[in-house]
Amino acid sequence: MRKIESKYIKDSLKKCGIGIETDSISIMPYLGYYHKHNWDHGYDAIYGYNGSRREFYKDMEISVDCLDEYFKCRDIDSIIIAPCHNLSQFNYKFDKDDENNDIIQEILELMKKNRIRRGAQSGIEIPIQDRNVIEMAVEGAFRGVSKFCFFSAKANILIEPDHHFCITFWTRHINEEKELLYHIVRKYPDLIFFEKS
Repeated sequence: MRKIESKYIKDSLKKCGIGIETDSISIMPYLGYYHKHNWDHGYDAIYGYNGSRREFYKDMEISVDCLDEYFKCRDIDSIIIAPCHNLSQFNYKFDKDDENNDIIQEILELMKKNRIRRGAQSGIEIPIQDRNVIEMAVEGAFRGVSKFCFFSAKANILIEPDHHFCITFWTRHINEEKELLYHIVRKYPDLIFFEKS
């Protein structure tokens, strides 16, 4: 695990043909998958799917299993976790009470350990075997707390989980990724594939 400076991340994304400026990324084609349960900001939200905490984590595990299978099929051995096209690691400015939130605590500890300050665009390179960190980033996004993306220059892909239990993939090689991702997602009956060209 090591810190990656934001300039390197931005330069690498540009080389991959992924424009991360808000207007550039919003017009790129994308694809991905989401869970059939319409979660919105997690198990303690007042809107979206009204399931239990246990069900939330079971559904999240399915989503991460699918992502893990994608990494293995693409022979991705490490990824960079960073805000990328987002301005910050977090969705909102939180106060001292929010800092007691378990997922916020976990994210802050990881950032501190890697000398990354709040609001920085730097990232952390991790091996894909470090499922705990991947799950932490996905959970933070699914619960509407964090805005981390996963980036692999090797695979020319930017992946972003969000608070609608959705995992979106941006790439310039959309047709190749579509065939692979569709094949993987089909194995998970609770996940739904989507695309926008």
